[in-house]
Amino acid sequence: MAAAPVQTPTTLLQLLSQLEDAACEDERQIQSLREISIDLQSRADIALEQLHQCRASFAANKESRDQLRRDVMNGKRQPNQTQDAAESHRRESMELQRNLSDVSKERDTLSQSNTQLRESLRSADTERISMKRQCEEEVAELSNNLREVEKSRLEVRRELQELQTRRSVGGAP
Repeated sequence: MAAAPVQTPTTLLQLLSQLEDAACEDERQIQSLREISIDLQSRADIALEQLHQCRASFAANKESRDQLRRDVMNGKRQPNQTQDAAESHRRESMELQRNLSDVSKERDTLSQSNTQLRESLRSADTERISMKRQCEEEVAELSNNLREVEKSRLEVRRELQELQTRRSVGGAP
């Protein structure tokens, strides 16, 4: 049976230190990802609020435009003024529709980014757990190897003492 490589307590401490360093780095990365996720969620909330405001403004402008159309039909305004106002409202409506589209795209992008960050966070957690488990297994294996080396050392020492005792009792070289 081949002897396992001898692992010293220093090697065990180094591995334990590396495990702790990796765990700390993983915790820092997780915290950073959480902060980014919170920031993105805040941005998404702001974008959603802007979307609601744009929709309310859009509805108000649409109602205003509709009222202008009714006024034109009832002859309450002069044709040129009504036409100018209607054109102005049409332009505002188109601008609001573009803004609404932009806000919706930004909200979708933020939502997608938030989902990706959550996936990254899950992946980092899984990797950290895997590394921790691997390091624990290595530490256990090294501890077992150290016990075996200690047993072998004690056995060799016992045999050396027996040999010295035989030499001193028997007087043989």
